[in-house]
Amino acid sequence: MQPEQNSQTPKAPKPRRNGPVRAWALRVLGAVLAGMLALGLGVIVWLGQRDVPAPEWLRLRIEGAINAQVQGQSLQFGQMFLHLDQGFALQLRLQDLGVAAPDGHPLFSLADLTASLDLVRLAQGKVQLQALQLNGAVVRVRRLADGGFDLSLGTEGAMLRQSATLAQLIQSMDAFLTRPALLSLARVDAQGLSLQFEDLRVGRTWRVDGARLRLDRVGDQLTLSGDMAVLGEGAGVALLAAQYRGRIGQVASDFGVNFEEFRARDLAVQSPALAWLDALRAPISGAMRGSVAEDGALGPLSATLSIGAGALQPTDAARPVPFTAARAYLTVSPAQQTIRFDELMFDSKWISMRADGMAQMHGLENGLPQAFTGQFTLSEFRANPADVYPAPISFEAADADLHLQLSPFNLRIGRMTVQDQGQMLQLSGHVSADSRGWAFGLGAQMPQIARARVLQLWPERAAPRTRAWVAENVHQAQLKDIEFALRKGPDSAAEPYLAFGFDQAELSVIRDFPRLHGVSGTLELLNDRLLVSASQGQVRAEGAGWVDIAGTTFEVPNTRQTVPQARVGLATAAALGDALHLLDARPFQFLQKAGLSPDLATGQLRLGGTIDLRLQKNLPAEDIVLSLQGVARDMRSDVLVPGLVVQAPQLQIDLQDRQLAISGPGQVGAVPVTALWRSPIGPGARGSTLSGQITLGPEFADTFRIGLPPGAISGSAQADMSVNFTPGQPPSFLLSSQLQGLGLSVPQLGWELRPAQTGALEVQGELGAPVKINQLSLQAAGLVAQGAVQLTPEGQLDRASFSQFAMGDWLKGALVLSGRGAGQAPAIALSDGRIDMRKANFAGSDGQSGPLTLSLDRLQLTDDIAFNAFEGAFEAGKGLDGQFTARVNGATAVQGRVVPRDGRVAVRIRSRNAGGVLLSAGLLQSAREGDLDLTLLPTSAPGHYQGTLRITDIWLREAPIFSALLNAVSVVGLIEQLRGTGVLFSEVDGRFRLSPDQIIVDDFSATGASVGISMQGSYGVKSRQMDLSGVFSPVYVLNGLGSVLTRKGEGLLGFNYTLTGEPGQPRVQVNPLSIFTPGMFRDIFRRPPPEQNQ
Repeated sequence: MQPEQNSQTPKAPKPRRNGPVRAWALRVLGAVLAGMLALGLGVIVWLGQRDVPAPEWLRLRIEGAINAQVQGQSLQFGQMFLHLDQGFALQLRLQDLGVAAPDGHPLFSLADLTASLDLVRLAQGKVQLQALQLNGAVVRVRRLADGGFDLSLGTEGAMLRQSATLAQLIQSMDAFLTRPALLSLARVDAQGLSLQFEDLRVGRTWRVDGARLRLDRVGDQLTLSGDMAVLGEGAGVALLAAQYRGRIGQVASDFGVNFEEFRARDLAVQSPALAWLDALRAPISGAMRGSVAEDGALGPLSATLSIGAGALQPTDAARPVPFTAARAYLTVSPAQQTIRFDELMFDSKWISMRADGMAQMHGLENGLPQAFTGQFTLSEFRANPADVYPAPISFEAADADLHLQLSPFNLRIGRMTVQDQGQMLQLSGHVSADSRGWAFGLGAQMPQIARARVLQLWPERAAPRTRAWVAENVHQAQLKDIEFALRKGPDSAAEPYLAFGFDQAELSVIRDFPRLHGVSGTLELLNDRLLVSASQGQVRAEGAGWVDIAGTTFEVPNTRQTVPQARVGLATAAALGDALHLLDARPFQFLQKAGLSPDLATGQLRLGGTIDLRLQKNLPAEDIVLSLQGVARDMRSDVLVPGLVVQAPQLQIDLQDRQLAISGPGQVGAVPVTALWRSPIGPGARGSTLSGQITLGPEFADTFRIGLPPGAISGSAQADMSVNFTPGQPPSFLLSSQLQGLGLSVPQLGWELRPAQTGALEVQGELGAPVKINQLSLQAAGLVAQGAVQLTPEGQLDRASFSQFAMGDWLKGALVLSGRGAGQAPAIALSDGRIDMRKANFAGSDGQSGPLTLSLDRLQLTDDIAFNAFEGAFEAGKGLDGQFTARVNGATAVQGRVVPRDGRVAVRIRSRNAGGVLLSAGLLQSAREGDLDLTLLPTSAPGHYQGTLRITDIWLREAPIFSALLNAVSVVGLIEQLRGTGVLFSEVDGRFRLSPDQIIVDDFSATGASVGISMQGSYGVKSRQMDLSGVFSPVYVLNGLGSVLTRKGEGLLGFNYTLTGEPGQPRVQVNPLSIFTPGMFRDIFRRPPPEQNQ
């Protein structure tokens, strides 16, 4: 049987009156019987032969007799044969039988008709058919849109019968068989039938050739059977056999159908209960058994379906889903429109199952349902769709609520409960197909499942990289609250969704990084995005404590990428040391690469941020990008600064662009500090830096054990600092400050920086035990120092060397401070420089200053007098006190002593070459020999001194002032002596006051055998102008006998004089008459010494 698709669905025929058709058929049958009776005895003579052809006249007579009784219809046949069988049954066989309507339109035709007559009854004048045999009949059956049937004989014949119901069809058959002529009819055989079955409900037509049909009657029991061979798909042949059993006069009956290799789509439209088969493309063999109740209602229908290899393909556009076999044992209840499936078996490479259950038909239109709903129990269930598993996965049992819509095809899973290894899996979803292809959506929930079972159920081809990540990185876990969904449209890719919670999981997030333990959280896969969130969990590096990672996430935005990108959203709380060990674990090793130890600090840490990386094997550490922020509390380290404890109540942590930054206030030892520590991370990263502000003050000096004497530093000032940490080297630092608020004091030099003053301090060095200061630069309150400081291992001052040292404009040189032990002021050595005593202020320090050694190029005393090659050793406990040697203006050597006086220094200078000293000082042009003793006592102001001078046994020669004086009094002998060997002065004494601007001579005398001189007045140091006066006493050895009544240097007789002008060109005025003034009365006329300029 091959279906033909109508070009258009035929319209249901209009209802016809069945009475004329039935009457016509009876008239034809009666005419035939009458014709047979007319043969009478005439034919008996010939019956001794078989298949005796009837004479032409007899054939025409019978044909005419029949046509006379059919009222307008005409019957024609070709050959007619008579035959008498061994049972004396007369058989009449007509060939090429045809019946036409009055208008000549053919009604039906038969190739061969054989009728068996009862001779006994025929002899009694009654026609009784015993059997009929038909060959070559053409039968057209049509199922109407309302489910009724009509029948016609021949391809163009009119419909002979219409039956709206099955009961009517049975009643019509009973009425036909109970006609008098057919009461003895026991058998009807129809062979070689050509059958055309047209179904107006679905618009399809089937044709069959060579069908067989047999009707047997025994009493009132009727049996109708038939079979046919139908050309199936391919080269196969489909077989159909049907049976009907009933009783004449009763509607109640049984029927059955057997079929082999029948197409699913052809079978689906034959019964409402089989409509669901329309989605299959497969051959079906089986049987159907049913019954009709007395009221004509269709009784329960049992069916056995054996479905061969084929495919599930509701539409041509839907990709076939192949299966190897299926089977169904079902019972249909037409009254309730239900189907009970005693067994439903389906076997394919994708899904194999065995189920039983009930289905309800809905929306019967044109005899076919629009949808089914059902509840099924699956006792066996194995799945391996598209060979996604290495072997099919099995489930123990399942219950399902289903709804199937036929057009368009849509199977909805309202609820499906699957038992799997003691757990219950809840499924829901839909599968649909239309002109574009398949579409489906599936959802599943499960309260809990083992990790191994998840991997068994998760196909390797479904999000393969995500599955591989779970398989490789989720080492153990208790999974719960599992949700799965998969959605795909005809024109879109599959969109998976997976979510589950997990407890006590052991995870790996980054290759070679320590595993996460005790992790609880959720995993979510939506489309191509994977997100793992941890509500609790811990991780620890080897040898360290646990780090809390609650709140941490792991995200893969696109799992379909060849090498997916991933992001770890880190949230951690832990002991700082434990977290640092993690940062130093593989593959990061940040601290190790920066030359730091993970044990560098303790405290508590909260850290959050992101870690971006690619999910690939052997990922280089430089391809891991970190962006982290956090807070460290109660931080403490005795490693960051060797020998010191670094503490901070709270530090901010920031890791960005391969830079780790830690910032905040804290303390280094007892020193407040606000710092920012930066360290590069990743390949090639070496070292780190610390920058910020630190408080300078006594605590700073004590903490870093700089070794300053007590009281040398007070107050506090902020300093900018930076420290560089290089692996394998001591940390180097740079410190700078404006010293605002800091007090500094160097009492040995009389220098002090008050807190209100500012300056500039810069220190470079290395941190260690002890601190090493490689360079120190200080500019403050007139002090300039540049040098380096070395400390002893105990942190005390060993040596501070300043290659440049200057204090105001009075001291400059190279300064060395040498430590003398704990609690002792350092020794000071100043060399290669100069001191201007006119401005010096060597103050005391209450016995706390150490020794002072000077080795100066120049010690300036006045504008014209300086000591060169000055070498001295002094104590400065309560002021400068010590001895020295020097050369006056670089020439004559002197020795001296310095002692403290009123916060300054007093100087005593001695020399065994007084003449050389005066000559070197520029006071005389030629002098020799003599002993000199000069004392300078400081007065009220810097550079002001009260001086005394004593010289003995000095020879004076070619002195301009003295020469001018001798010329003025015309002492010729002394002039010659002065120009020759010189004049000897046995004693020279003087008292004077010295200032930066002038010298005030209070009292001066010089005496010798030849002359005596007294003097007082002033000399301008800067103007070089003299204003002196005194008494010149010649022949002092005799004249001085009366000196008891005069000043020293003045004899009883002497000349008063004045000296003005410059020393090289003096102007002398002598009062010759003054020689007559006795020495005792000279003070009456003597002017007082001038006041000193302030």
